[in-house]
Amino acid sequence: MIDRSKLRVMTKDMKDALAGFEKKYGVVVKIGNVSFCASNFTTKVSVAEIGCNGVAETREVTDFRLAAHLYDLKSTDLGRSFKSGGKVFTVAGISLRAHRLPILATSGGKTFKFAAETVKAMLG
Repeated sequence: MIDRSKLRVMTKDMKDALAGFEKKYGVVVKIGNVSFCASNFTTKVSVAEIGCNGVAETREVTDFRLAAHLYDLKSTDLGRSFKSGGKVFTVAGISLRAHRLPILATSGGKTFKFAAETVKAMLG
């Protein structure tokens, strides 16, 4: 029977098993949200190449490079840091489907959403 604790262990083991795949092909594998019942589970697996700058070329990164100008930002703003609420955030990409908070930024290993105007003001 699959429960939450077993699922956590299984997804961690799955990520560990994919570490060799990541190294062999120079990619980053991300295991997405999981849905499950007592006998099975389903998850989305995303694979992204690592670019020459060491950043995984995810859809959000590619979209940022292509569409930053639509939000009055520069493609070079990707990877830049800014402060908000006493924390330092790094611009990580853009979610084109999010109209209100399209800019993705990371801090402490977590991803946060920001309005484009807010990020532009914080970056100066």
